[in-house]
Amino acid sequence: MGYNYIRILSITIVIFISQISFAQQTIGSFPLMDGGFEMQVDGNVAVLPTILGTETIEYWSREGDTPDNNAVIFSAGGRSGSKYINFNFSATDNIGRSIQSPTTAGILPATSYVVQFYYKQNGGNNFDIRAGISQSGNQANRFCTYIIDANVGGTWTKFAKVITAFNVTAANGIGLVCVRPNGSLTSGYGGFNIDDFVVYQASEIDSVAPNPVLSPAATQTVNYGELNISWTTPSSGVDGGGYFVMRRAGSPPSGTPNVNGIYNVGNTIGNGQVVYIGTATSYLDTGLDPSTEYFYSIYTVDKAFNYSSPNTIGELPLPVELSSFSASVIGSTVKLSWRTETEVNNYGFEILRQGHTSTALSVTDWEKIGFVEGYGNSNSPKDYSFTDASVVSGTYSYRLKQIDIDGQFEYSKIIEVDLGAPNKYELAQNFPNPFNPNTSIKFTLPETGNVKLTVYNMLGQEIAILVNGVKEAGTHIINFNAEELNSGIYMYRIESNGFNEVRKMTLIK
Repeated sequence: MGYNYIRILSITIVIFISQISFAQQTIGSFPLMDGGFEMQVDGNVAVLPTILGTETIEYWSREGDTPDNNAVIFSAGGRSGSKYINFNFSATDNIGRSIQSPTTAGILPATSYVVQFYYKQNGGNNFDIRAGISQSGNQANRFCTYIIDANVGGTWTKFAKVITAFNVTAANGIGLVCVRPNGSLTSGYGGFNIDDFVVYQASEIDSVAPNPVLSPAATQTVNYGELNISWTTPSSGVDGGGYFVMRRAGSPPSGTPNVNGIYNVGNTIGNGQVVYIGTATSYLDTGLDPSTEYFYSIYTVDKAFNYSSPNTIGELPLPVELSSFSASVIGSTVKLSWRTETEVNNYGFEILRQGHTSTALSVTDWEKIGFVEGYGNSNSPKDYSFTDASVVSGTYSYRLKQIDIDGQFEYSKIIEVDLGAPNKYELAQNFPNPFNPNTSIKFTLPETGNVKLTVYNMLGQEIAILVNGVKEAGTHIINFNAEELNSGIYMYRIESNGFNEVRKMTLIK
């Protein structure tokens, strides 16, 4: 057996790019080497690149330990993703090419592994492919145990063999696949190409797709333009793999990943974009257009990069974005005003108050005093208001409780209002009006004095005396229960220190 060969690392690192940072592939038995070559620099690879400052991949292009320029990473035309590795041969050159990694990464001697990759050649020449694996790739070509004839031309073809690792203790690298020209090369031969390289510990080739994920969900977060994508692991597990997520705006992704394909975050498959590859069961997608609906196809992927059928979900990333919340004192009432810039699933707002009330709540209690219905879903500004007519002199705090249709909620900031002592007599309109059967009547006194508050029917007959005695200066709220009265219009009158005023109220049963 000759020593002309190509050595390919037997451990896979898949590095992928998210929208904001680098992240390291964690799927597979040996997630240390980039078997898809997606993170590699285009062009000749005589220089040994460093990945994330720790892992290196060494490209050896000829027999021996000296790198040269015959191994090239291409940025277009890969089987999965854009990049693949090409080994150049001249018409008179039948010396092998190799790739080697300097890390041992847990390869066990006398243990079965599957060596799997896809290859094609740009020309009509035949090649021998030999596969072997060991703790070191330095001498391992001597232990290649399989030979096939590679004459498939320009079609990506799968190579997968079960290999028993040999106990080779040399320090340089791990594992190999041997490829050499079988005879003379034809003129204009374009090279031998490899993509989607992976090694996993197994006694047989894994070609069974895993079961799909369960319970996929897309949830808006409290932040503008964010969606949290989550799912549950299938009961059968992921068989040493993880998860793969594609996204498309407006409609579900129509593309599907290649069987055994190794991709990078940012790759496009059909009309979908890869946004997540890893082992976690959730992914936070940020920087989204809040007016656009996004669809996500979630796959289970095993150690051999077999993909399940997808589970697809869609959602708008619109939170209820509260852009302003303020209060103003109008007479003896407090008007609350607020605006939302966007809304999704907004059921409405509870209005909460803390301070002096007719029920003598302590200052530590929050009281629900009203509810304003939301618009549901909206990507345009919406204005809201609420008037609190049941206040007396003192300091009040207000906040909003925004409630989603599914029951989730969040609180707004707290605003404070100070209602000082009144400087004039005033009888306010009862609230609510019309009413059934209870309503509140508010009046203000600039000074302490005798007060009489009386209710009459439209014939001028006295119905009830609500107040008849001394009241301190300030704002007072009196509850009137008309349960025993018939529907109709009634009048109420205040008399105090020479001040008289009459208002009408309507009882509807």
